[in-house]
Amino acid sequence: MPESTAPELPPPDFNLWLRWVIANAGAELIGLGGSAAVLVAFNSLSQNAQAIVDVLLMALVAVVLGAFFEGAVVGFAQWYVLRRALPYMERSTWVSMTAVGAGIAWLFGIIPSTLVAVSQILAPPTATAPPPADPGQPTILLAASLMGLVLGATLGYPQYLALARHVYGAGWWIAINAAAWSPAMVIVFAGIDLLPAGGISLASIAIIAGTTLLAGAVTGAIHGAALVQLVRHRRSFYQRRT
Repeated sequence: MPESTAPELPPPDFNLWLRWVIANAGAELIGLGGSAAVLVAFNSLSQNAQAIVDVLLMALVAVVLGAFFEGAVVGFAQWYVLRRALPYMERSTWVSMTAVGAGIAWLFGIIPSTLVAVSQILAPPTATAPPPADPGQPTILLAASLMGLVLGATLGYPQYLALARHVYGAGWWIAINAAAWSPAMVIVFAGIDLLPAGGISLASIAIIAGTTLLAGAVTGAIHGAALVQLVRHRRSFYQRRT
């Protein structure tokens, strides 16, 4: 009897990777950059209020922007590239899963700063109880890297649920997203440290744009390389497609 052989895998698609990097860079520039600009402006307006309700409102704005703006923009840009490699992937599925992941990630990401802001309002620093010492830039960037691991996995899980119906080995998507967002969050926090005081200005807009563009390109390059390999292992109904 002739030996059965596994179907030959298609070669890696470098053009898919390049389009994916460009799409993620542009989408994060618009989505994450736009959200960040709104938050900077909102924060400068609410700083004088010093009320818990303002802090909570800012957190709510961040989560809503993360889910319905950044998540939708990034999800659509990714799907627009992905539809060629996975034509059965529905736009509504990918965009909604991306928005859910982005909303949850923003919720997790905003909790620490919200708790700090609320605690400072409830117990403001005094001469006898000064504010905590600055942990220093290396410590902040290390924390940002660890935060990226958690937020990246959070972003990747809903997308994994969508990918699992189309490719084998989709579980790797969660780990790859964590690996991609770890350096990206370092870039984001380094950019935040460069922002000038005083709210929105041309300088702050330029820093936000450059930071989010670079962060998007880095994430796209890392999980794009994994995507190129995953789509080579598409499920059998793609082989039957005519």
